[in-house]
Amino acid sequence: MSDNTTDATNSTSYAPPGEGPAELFIERTNFNGVTIGTFLYGVHFTLFLIALHYFLSGKQWNRVQWGMVTYVVLLFSAASVYTGSNIKWGEQMFIDDRNYPGGPLGFYFNAFNTPMIILGNSAFIVTNFLADSLVLYRTWIVWQRNFLVLAFPLLIFAGSTVMSILVVYQLAKPDAHFFSNVGLSLTIPYFSLSMALNIILTLMIAGKLLLTRNRLRTVLGDAHAKLYTGIAAMLVESAALYSTFSILFIATYSVNNAVFNDFLAMQSQIMCISPLLIIIRVARGHAYSPDLTSGNVSTRVFNSTDSQQRSGPMVATRTETFHMQTWPTQNETAVGTESMTKIRDSDV
Repeated sequence: MSDNTTDATNSTSYAPPGEGPAELFIERTNFNGVTIGTFLYGVHFTLFLIALHYFLSGKQWNRVQWGMVTYVVLLFSAASVYTGSNIKWGEQMFIDDRNYPGGPLGFYFNAFNTPMIILGNSAFIVTNFLADSLVLYRTWIVWQRNFLVLAFPLLIFAGSTVMSILVVYQLAKPDAHFFSNVGLSLTIPYFSLSMALNIILTLMIAGKLLLTRNRLRTVLGDAHAKLYTGIAAMLVESAALYSTFSILFIATYSVNNAVFNDFLAMQSQIMCISPLLIIIRVARGHAYSPDLTSGNVSTRVFNSTDSQQRSGPMVATRTETFHMQTWPTQNETAVGTESMTKIRDSDV
């Protein structure tokens, strides 16, 4: 190789001139955030297809829960718009407009009022609204449809919704960005309210499941109760994953740590993944329902003879028959075996 040929493997640094370690770190977190967000979007897409499969597969059109199908599609659509705008923003920052005054970092601080970013921010707000709504609704179901219990969370939800609109409006103004004084004065309260709402709802759902654990053991027995109140079940039911990433994001953002870019990218998909995990549990018949401990459930299990009822045994209630989406144990396969299971596919 001639001496004039540049060897990219040598120790010479080709860092952009005029940018120190701090500036490069911010640019790295932006690039990494786009990559991580795209990966988690793939996870979201997979769960989206699974949820649609459970809601649409093998059902007559008049029995499909179109409300939940619509919710799942809206959630995925909003997340797709946000992910697409984030990818396009990354292209503009690092490729199309890399000679922007101040480099990628200058573009990062001054491009929050571009149409692409306004669209992405709006999609994020819609996604957050849908995710919070599902967890609120799930809390209402777990707490036996008691609106009084939800009075305080509903106030927080209303405040978060109002703040979200103000955030989008403020960031659409010229020279607006996340780290401006006005931006911080709105975005931190918004994300703090959203985080507080998720923590409260997570504790409410997990607390309710813990309170009813003994009752479920009495009604269902130890093995079946774990399906509804085991550690993994409670983590999913209570949307703990959503709350955890909310805390990580707001903690880094509030102290102006650029790592918030990575957690924001994760949060944008985690707040979709968490509700979808709950929805899939409901569609499979594994989700907790207050009726599990009501004592109104017939425990007679009948073997299914319909070739289309391939997902397991049938559970008879007083008025309806539901398909259980889990395989029976050896003790449950005989006709007349006692089963302590109740599926309520109308609850989410």
